[in-house]
Amino acid sequence: MWDAIEQNKRRSWMLIGVMALLLAAIGYAIGGAVYLQAAMPRDLVRGYSDYTGMVNRMADGDPDPIRQPRFFSWLDRPGDLLNKGGLAGIAAGLGIAAIMGLNGWFLGARSLLRTAGAIPIDKEHAPQLYNVVEEMTLAAGLPKVPEVYVIDDDVPNAFATGRSPDEAAVAVTRGLLSRLNRDELQGVIAHEIGHVRNYDIRFMTLAGTILGSIVLISELFLRAQWYAPRRSSSRGKGNGAQAILFVVAIVLAILAPIFAQMLYFACSRRREYLADASAAVLTRYPEGLASALEKIGASTGKGLMTCSKTLAPMFIVNPLQSSGRASVFSSHPPLTERIKILRGMGGMAGYVDYEAAYAKLQRGRHCMSEAFLKEQQSMPARRPTAAKESRGDAIARVREAMGLLDAAAGVLPIVCSCGVRIKLPPGLAATQVACPRCGKLHEPAHAVADSSDRPRGGIGLGDDETGTHDDSSGAPGTARRIARPAQNMVYRRRSGGWESFRCGCGHAVELSPQFSAPQVECNKCGARIRISEIA
Repeated sequence: MWDAIEQNKRRSWMLIGVMALLLAAIGYAIGGAVYLQAAMPRDLVRGYSDYTGMVNRMADGDPDPIRQPRFFSWLDRPGDLLNKGGLAGIAAGLGIAAIMGLNGWFLGARSLLRTAGAIPIDKEHAPQLYNVVEEMTLAAGLPKVPEVYVIDDDVPNAFATGRSPDEAAVAVTRGLLSRLNRDELQGVIAHEIGHVRNYDIRFMTLAGTILGSIVLISELFLRAQWYAPRRSSSRGKGNGAQAILFVVAIVLAILAPIFAQMLYFACSRRREYLADASAAVLTRYPEGLASALEKIGASTGKGLMTCSKTLAPMFIVNPLQSSGRASVFSSHPPLTERIKILRGMGGMAGYVDYEAAYAKLQRGRHCMSEAFLKEQQSMPARRPTAAKESRGDAIARVREAMGLLDAAAGVLPIVCSCGVRIKLPPGLAATQVACPRCGKLHEPAHAVADSSDRPRGGIGLGDDETGTHDDSSGAPGTARRIARPAQNMVYRRRSGGWESFRCGCGHAVELSPQFSAPQVECNKCGARIRISEIA
């Protein structure tokens, strides 16, 4: 696999080199044209001054009145003027690319996450999501688990960012967590981890920087020519040379961004195929990703998620692109083709199997090199991790996803009998809250001190009288001190439906109708709260 990554890097640098040459060409043409336009009137004035000086010297009897004239000197050495302007244009283009590249390299990941409205989530708030990310990180051999973010959007989607595997981040939408089961979620996360392992994010950042520089320079030049004042100049050989150079510069300014975008998106589509193949190998269950893409595509078509044109190509499914068709300007392959390839692997889950399915659909074209495929072997796909989930499990997953961001913010949800979900912010001192629809009064529930010596079926403070304990669930060999309430807590259920209450530390705890354990642990302070059945 590492040979494939190195080959992918070489191809990426070759493409970046082609785009850099395109940037240099357009900078050279535009710089030369602008410099020539500025130099011609100046040399005409200086040339006229030299001509009058020569006449005066002849009248004064100068033996050598004809000296090197400056009149039309730009025609005698057009290459000199063009090179000066062209080199300045190349320097300006590379300077713009360098500034944009440094900004994308150091601030790009945070900017994308901020633009998407992504919120960092701890393991205590999304344990299943964190477990899936950790599993795929280990399977891919990454040195560090990426940071996990959640986007408050009901449309299912996900993307990864970061310049290296050591500084990567994975962001998923709330809609993705509510619609996908564990196998499907694993396929999506494996796809994004594949992007991280293949260094796709680093390449797309650099290529996008060059593409943005080309578009910016071209746009500035074309707008300057549109709004610049028109000059009337005398006919002549110089005027024709200037016109030819400007035609070349304008043609490049129009075609270079188009060609650069075609290169950029062609490479982006190829990398999506490779990330799909990586997901199939990492999970050994291609159907999981295929089913996830099917759900994402169906949801994306109904409601377009709010995102910019810069952020859209980063998602696993471009929300601004039609899922059924693709063109040379599409950042992703057609969604239907991606699903067909994954389901055409014939119950197998290797790179060789993905390549065979790809070649069959693409009429003999290849996705991976023969040298890499010779080192790979076909492997059977595993079975799904669980049977088809029940309606109750699906509802519980949706409720958990809906309350994920609320739990991270410390919001206490109360569900009224009329169906309204009331959200109480942390620190609210009110003892009663009225439902805005039906007016019913609700009392925020709290866990209270347990009057018994020790919770039934639970674990009290025991010898740890300070109210803290060591939690070694983090890195091996380390212990984490977590504060607990000074007393054992108990919560008495009021109904058999969804219920929420606050722990003694102020953190919101939510119980589902299926909850039947004798106690629940607070995700924030680690306290074990005894649950008393309905009286």
